Amino acid sequence: MAATEPTPAVSRFLSAHSLAISLHPVKGRSLTTTRPLPRGTRVVATNALATVAVDPATPCCHWCLRRADGSFKQLRCTACRKATYCSVACQKKDWAAGHKVVCPVWKARSTGSGTTGDEESDDAVHDEEMLSKVAFALSRPTPLADLDGQVGRDLFLSLTSHSTDWDTDTQSAFSHIASRVLHFKFPNAAQPPTHTELTHHLGRFRCNNYSIHDPELFVLAEGTFPLGGLLNHSCHPNCLVAYEGRSQILRTIRDVEAGEELNVTYVDAMEDREGRRKSLWSKYRFWCRCERCGEGGGDGDDGDVLAERVGQVVSLNRDVSGYAF
Repeated sequence: MAATEPTPAVSRFLSAHSLAISLHPVKGRSLTTTRPLPRGTRVVATNALATVAVDPATPCCHWCLRRADGSFKQLRCTACRKATYCSVACQKKDWAAGHKVVCPVWKARSTGSGTTGDEESDDAVHDEEMLSKVAFALSRPTPLADLDGQVGRDLFLSLTSHSTDWDTDTQSAFSHIASRVLHFKFPNAAQPPTHTELTHHLGRFRCNNYSIHDPELFVLAEGTFPLGGLLNHSCHPNCLVAYEGRSQILRTIRDVEAGEELNVTYVDAMEDREGRRKSLWSKYRFWCRCERCGEGGGDGDDGDVLAERVGQVVSLNRDVSGYAF
């Protein structure tokens, strides 16, 4: 996380939700609460800056992320034939939010006129779509009345890209994806993004994005949630994130004191210590030193306790749609 002062829009938003940004000597920025939070508290809900449907095995509306379970007829974009929706209203919203940027490219590629001669992995294709949508969201003027939009933009741009931490292969992949997106057309953009900006955006959302789950915990999409990017990791967290469509909900899974940092786990907290630490370094570029991973720490029964807490919160809060902890 970059240690920058919050913008006025971010400060107003945090204050309204009894939250604050604090500086940690090791972690950098951290998100803290300014009031006591009982277990099960719905702390804050924020909308995604951009989302990308990722699994054809669990098809969903590309805007509201409603799972295609047979309860509605899927509408397919007539141009690219790739994006699907649950309604015309969702299709229009997705078009305005960034599908208009990727649709012409997908259409050209489907006819062979936009091919580049090399096959891209699914991850690269998803990163390309997310990058184009994030870049489009950042390129548009944000109305002063749109506080959520300002907060999302400001927080995303304040996140660290870890540009010097990625290995050579990853940096090369970022550069390749950025070069492809650089040729996309961004309607109404005050200034098209540069290659450097695009590679930094990739780094920001690569280590801050969240998987969006349905109630059965099937992954539907990836989402860029800038406020969620402020949440540091702990293998013994005090919060979890849940999803309602394109919104990320932060909830406490134990009582939290005023001034305490809010944290979630970035990986499967039931893994052993070595597995968790390797996973965290591979994607997030840090070695965990939390109470379960630090020198002298031990997993013990912490995983079982954590699972019990999550189960209690889910049973107390029946409106939780899909959660991760």
